[in-house]
Amino acid sequence: MSVQFKKSPLLQAVCEFRFEEEQWKGEAVGQFFEKWRDRLPTLLMPDFGQDAIRFFSKDSTRCVAMYPSYLSVSLSAPYTHWNDFKGFIEAVLSDYHQLAPIESFSRVGLRYLNAIKVTPPQPFEDYVALAPRNPEGMEPSEHRKFGFVMEQAVMVYFDLNGELHFRQGSRGNPEEGILLNLDFATYDASLVNFSNVMAWLQVAHDEIETVFLANITPRAREMFEEEL
Repeated sequence: MSVQFKKSPLLQAVCEFRFEEEQWKGEAVGQFFEKWRDRLPTLLMPDFGQDAIRFFSKDSTRCVAMYPSYLSVSLSAPYTHWNDFKGFIEAVLSDYHQLAPIESFSRVGLRYLNAIKVTPPQPFEDYVALAPRNPEGMEPSEHRKFGFVMEQAVMVYFDLNGELHFRQGSRGNPEEGILLNLDFATYDASLVNFSNVMAWLQVAHDEIETVFLANITPRAREMFEEEL
């Protein structure tokens, strides 16, 4: 069972599906909107610098985005729980597949973006195991501010057909907290198809949760008010 927090640090969870453009059917966009109009009533057409047509819930916490070769499902704060998000993903993917069958994927990814607020003057190390660090001689000061300090690592899971991109950073100001981005994507997308993709997403979620929990300290779990 997934770990849940009363004060979740999650800003956004995103599930992305990429596939070959020839599988795209433009008419599916309007048909999908008609089917989901009650649940995602706000339709936003592509704006400057954007490619996707986006559908939002009334409270803007749920979003579906699509354009040729791309479909994404996202849930923004306040985050509920994995089973809710998984059900949302499965319902969207199933309805989209009925309108425009997806024969194969070129990439499937599950991404979680967290903001871990640190209470000054306590150091980052009190909250995360792999705290962002400023190299000696490069500490921020009154006259020198960092745009962003980022640390990242990539872990490949051959047995799980995935690779996890771990990105963590800060601006050097404890009040702004630590941003932790965990993105688990297919290593070999040819092994994933419509019939087994939800099982693969369950594995992706479980590994993201494992890495997240390994990187936060007991103090952070207490701050997030873990539900036991």
